[in-house]
Amino acid sequence: MIDRYKIITLTHKRCGLNQLGRFVVAHDTRGSSAQTTLNRMVDRLDLSEMLYLATCNRVTFFFTGDMALTNDFLASFLQAFDPAIGSDELNRYRELCQYFEGADALQHLYEVACSLDSMVVGEREILKQLREAYDTSRSLGLTGDDIRLAIEHTVTTAKMVFTHTKIAERPVSVVSLAMNELLASGIDKQSTFLIVGAGKTNHLFAKYLLKHNFRNFKVFNRTFENAVKLGMKLNADAFPLDELAQWEGSFDVIISCTGSTESLITPAIYQKLVDNDRTKKILVDLSVPNDISHEISQRPEVQYIPIEALKQQAQTNMVFRKAEREKALLMIEEQLADFMRIFRERQLEKALNEIPVKIKEVRSNMVNNVFAKDIADMDDASREVLEKALNYMEKKCISIPITVAKKAIPAVD
Repeated sequence: MIDRYKIITLTHKRCGLNQLGRFVVAHDTRGSSAQTTLNRMVDRLDLSEMLYLATCNRVTFFFTGDMALTNDFLASFLQAFDPAIGSDELNRYRELCQYFEGADALQHLYEVACSLDSMVVGEREILKQLREAYDTSRSLGLTGDDIRLAIEHTVTTAKMVFTHTKIAERPVSVVSLAMNELLASGIDKQSTFLIVGAGKTNHLFAKYLLKHNFRNFKVFNRTFENAVKLGMKLNADAFPLDELAQWEGSFDVIISCTGSTESLITPAIYQKLVDNDRTKKILVDLSVPNDISHEISQRPEVQYIPIEALKQQAQTNMVFRKAEREKALLMIEEQLADFMRIFRERQLEKALNEIPVKIKEVRSNMVNNVFAKDIADMDDASREVLEKALNYMEKKCISIPITVAKKAIPAVD
């Protein structure tokens, strides 16, 4: 029965973002688009239940059924998702898929939930995404008891891993590490930031800054429209990059991340920015090559935070997290064995639930068909005794196998 659990997945390990995007279901506010696609898959492939998970670096189908995951089934699976997929694409995506059955499928699900299979080991967001995916799939009527049981135990396992290992400790993102450096410096919340560059990195940094209640920003970028977009997020003034050299206001921090191939903030430009101000300045340089001239970093009033040092720290922290991964795998192994027991108990419980129904069917057939004439010939007293005897036998026939089965369950490994 455990072999009915299956997973077909495409992840960052084999696919680019465009390839993954091909298998992302577009959800509208009512979920109708997702329901149409996923219900089509369930119907065409004769799936019992299905959970659909899509993140920025994985698409995973967790489902139950009696089929084997052969090449032919995988082709049918992809075509059920997208009937318009061509033969060349079909072969290419079939090679990109990973698939798991039975205990291997559950092991993979646990590793996903515990972020062991994530692009960044130890990130907690995937557990939230899995729970939301289950809620959505359940609301669309795609899941049942088997997937419910697996997801509940998976979530419990992931919580244990995050609680009892250090896999999520020590930041591995240069942006979060840079933010930690800023906070450790004791910088005042009223400090003024010059944000140089408006790409993804500085957009992410903006989230951290707002989260920690910093509010005074000026944004400079080569493409002015992009400076305006980041400025709107930060409630800040935006300027073209070439106006940075003429900036005459005070500042406390520069955060720079651009695609420039040479230093943007030269000693001459920096001197214009600070003029006669000798207060401490924090310069965060997240560019490769660096945006801020090395000569500036040597000034005594400057705290310089370069991307090279942040990357080195991130690598050290990632090594630490990967060491914790082995502890997490041991916990998963134990929890998987526990789930096997729970799963068998649940299957037995469902089977036992049929006993009362079947016995009542036997009784009804006996009274109304097999011995109907004999019972009709009985007097009222005899029929009353028979009714009492049948009630007694019915209760005993129901209770005996259930009692015996419950005693046997703890012995099952």
